[in-house]
Amino acid sequence: MFDKYLIDAASLRNTGPADAPTGFAFEARLGYYRGLGLSMIEKLDVSIDGNALPRAAVRFDEGGGPLTLEEMEAAYE
Repeated sequence: MFDKYLIDAASLRNTGPADAPTGFAFEARLGYYRGLGLSMIEKLDVSIDGNALPRAAVRFDEGGGPLTLEEMEAAYE
């Protein structure tokens, strides 16, 4: 319902060297973030033009450094 509001389109940017980007990053909004611990997120999929990225390629950074999705499952603090 509110999917179009989750990703801030203005925040999309390449990562890595300017002449050879190795990835991309974007900012997302979770309306219920104060009551939701990272370990409670059951599924996080990222796709580009309908093509899903492999789970191992996705990182999440809440400000304390990037976490793999496996590390998020054990992030209790």
